[in-house]
Amino acid sequence: MNRVTAIFYTASTIAGFLGGLIAYGVEKNLRDAGRLLSWQWLFIIEGLLSLAVGIFLFFFLLPFPEHLEEKESIIFNREEIEIAVQRTMQG
Repeated sequence: MNRVTAIFYTASTIAGFLGGLIAYGVEKNLRDAGRLLSWQWLFIIEGLLSLAVGIFLFFFLLPFPEHLEEKESIIFNREEIEIAVQRTMQG
């Protein structure tokens, strides 16, 4: 098993845990609050969290490798960027 697969399965487990934790908290604390049922609150809260993470990632994800310059990337060096560009062009 490689590292990417391990990260994928770990993230899936953590997402299930957090989703269950949020659902439990909503069911116990927001039942019939504000004329909405608890499942409606759950959809609203999880939707807003997903939207917030999406907006955060939009601004903080790195651009495509062909648009990176060495001075812009604090994570990858020039050789790694060139390898990523070559792999992008191949497939």
